[in-house]
Order: sequence, then structure tokens, then C-alpha cells
Amino acid sequence: MATEKPQFVLAYDCDDVIVGDTAYRVVEYYKKIYGFEVDMKKFYGGPEDWGVSTLEEVGKRIEPFFREHGHELVKPDPEAVEAIRYLANHKEIDFESHIVTGRADFMAPHTYRMAEEYFPGIFHGIHHTNFNKYNSTTKGSVCRRIGALALIDDHIAHCQNVLEEGTPHAVVFGEHPWNEMKILPSSMVRGADWYVTPEEILKIAKSRIEN
Repeated sequence: MATEKPQFVLAYDCDDVIVGDTAYRVVEYYKKIYGFEVDMKKFYGGPEDWGVSTLEEVGKRIEPFFREHGHELVKPDPEAVEAIRYLANHKEIDFESHIVTGRADFMAPHTYRMAEEYFPGIFHGIHHTNFNKYNSTTKGSVCRRIGALALIDDHIAHCQNVLEEGTPHAVVFGEHPWNEMKILPSSMVRGADWYVTPEEILKIAKSRIEN
């Protein structure tokens, strides 16, 4: 008689996690249009790091990039495709996959297009949190609602938020200028790339099974 596999919900960020180089493209666009070069270390910094006085103004300035080029942000990194498929079809653990992204609602058609083309049947839910917009919600609240075991995200603040709102684990994805931190908080680990990240997720899942 087959043993039922343990089940865990797993949440993935989209830009700079599944789809690479989005932040760099935004900064390149911003410099071209406004003549201001944003330090990549301060990509998630304050408005002064973008040469304006409010984060609302930052949002207004970069929104046209996503409206104009959003249709191009639909090709995931090949390593991401392989890793996400590997975890979704794991022989010992049943991972229920979700995308929890800071993208605005108007980006939804592009996100769904990506999921349907590269990850058919894998994602049980796609959640747009409208990061830095008036109708935003936190990734922590979404991950709590779907019962996520962990969020994989390039932004340390989102990782901290999900931990604060009850998700037990977070994986800081990549080694980017904006997420440098030598010592990560408890329950947070780094997945330097898509070769390492699946193993970190499996360690987390197996530790929950054993305990």
C-alpha cells in the first residue's frame, strides 16, 4: 500500500526569482527616461534613492515601464523552470505551488501567460499584491492565508514580513546588491541560485516532517 506523501504549500516570488533581471531593466529604463542612476544596492530604498520625495512618485515613474514592457517579462530563467518542475513533481513530498508577486493587477495577464506556457498545471494560485500601490496587500497576509511553508523571494523585507505574519520559513533568493546580508535572521536562509534553492526547500520540508 502506497504511503501518502506529506503536503506543503510553497510560495514563489516572480520578478528576479522566476523571471530574472527585472530590477536591472527597471533601473536602465529609469536612467534613460529621468537621467537618474539608481544604486542597485538601494533598489528597495527610500524615495531619495530614486531622486524624488515620495515612494508614490517612484511608483508613478516606473509604472509605465511595466505597462510598456510587461509583455516581455514572461520568460522565466531555464534554471527556474527546471527547479520548480522538480519540486512540483517530487517523489517524496507533495508541494502545492503558488506565485505570490508584488506585481500590480494590470500585470496579471502576463503572469498567467508565463504560468500557462512554462508551468502548465503546476501553480495552484497566482496572487498579485500590488507592491507600493494604494491597494497593496502584504505577502505575509497572502502566505498566511494559503498556509505557506515558505516564501522564496529576492527582497529581504518581504521575507521578514512573511515570518512576522506567521509563515514559518523564508528563502532569500539570489545574491543581489539589494539583498546583501551576511547573517540572516532565524528561520531565513539564502538560496544563492536555482541549483541550491531546491535543496534548501527540501531541508526545510524534511525538518518539519521529522519534528
